[in-house]
Amino acid sequence: MQYVYKMCESLGFPVLFHTGLTAQRDAEQKFIKPFDFRPLAEEYPELIMILAHGGKPYWYEEASTLALTFPNVYIDTALIDPLSLQEAFPNLEKLAPKIVFGSDWPVVGSYSALLENYRKANIASEIISAIFYDNAERILKEALDSHSRTIPEALIAMSVN
Repeated sequence: MQYVYKMCESLGFPVLFHTGLTAQRDAEQKFIKPFDFRPLAEEYPELIMILAHGGKPYWYEEASTLALTFPNVYIDTALIDPLSLQEAFPNLEKLAPKIVFGSDWPVVGSYSALLENYRKANIASEIISAIFYDNAERILKEALDSHSRTIPEALIAMSVN
């Protein structure tokens, strides 16, 4: 996987990592804690890492710590109940620039119900805007602006240990 991480880092492609427990019966419950990904964040400081589910349900604090420590680490909201988002992330205002919307559709069910729960959650409009739009726009714009290599150029420039 080191080759893939280096390639994604070189091209500016974000990589999504599943964190937290899964209900999938045939999946191993390993490499699921956000801190399991700290070595990658350190080794690949330009690899945009998105921690899906924010470590749900036990490791929200680990996800927060990584996102606030490493400029390249973000959290997505997939399957985190919007009504408990502020409880899961007590430092939501500080963390807001590092959170992107995730739904885990079709598991989440109705988008209408999900969006209604965001409305009911009483989260500041600036934070909602950051989660649903601003952060994703910034991540993708920075990736495009700073990583203008083509795939062949990235392959030539790469050196994987």
